Amino acid sequence: MTRRLVDEAAAVGTPRRAGSKQDRNSDSKARSQVQAAAMADVIRRVVDASPPLTAEQRDRLAVLLQGHGAAK
Repeated sequence: MTRRLVDEAAAVGTPRRAGSKQDRNSDSKARSQVQAAAMADVIRRVVDASPPLTAEQRDRLAVLLQGHGAAK
């Protein structure tokens, strides 16, 4: 189950169709909001299906989600 959710999370930002550059840029904010909501849903399901995280694991994930560097 977790592998399926990870695959689903990876697909969240995958473009569904090609269009002109203007078409792609015209609704980028709305697309970003939809993608963020979809990622939040997938992340919630992964967290719910997983054993409790340690404090260190939570800290590492927070860094990844905030975009302030790579996990080591």
